[in-house]
Amino acid sequence: MIISYIDKTEIALSLIDKYQYVFLSRPRRFGKSLFLDTLKNIFEGKRELFRGLLIEKQWNWEVKYPVIKISFGGKTLRY
Repeated sequence: MIISYIDKTEIALSLIDKYQYVFLSRPRRFGKSLFLDTLKNIFEGKRELFRGLLIEKQWNWEVKYPVIKISFGGKTLRY
C-alpha cells in the first residue's frame, strides 16, 4: 500500500497572505478539518511538522500566533 501526501502548504500561504477572512465551504468528508489543523499548526509555529514542505522555508517560525479552535461536531444539544 502506497500512501501519498499532497502538499497544500502553498494554498495555506496564499490564503494567509491574501485574505483577512476566509470561509471554507466544501462537501462533507472533503478534508476541511485536516486543512484547518494544518493552518493551526502553522500559526502555532510547529516547524517540525512541515519539514521538506514548501512552507518550511517561506514562513517565519519564530513568530507564534494564538489559535482558538471551536468544534461544532460530535455532540447533539438536547433541551
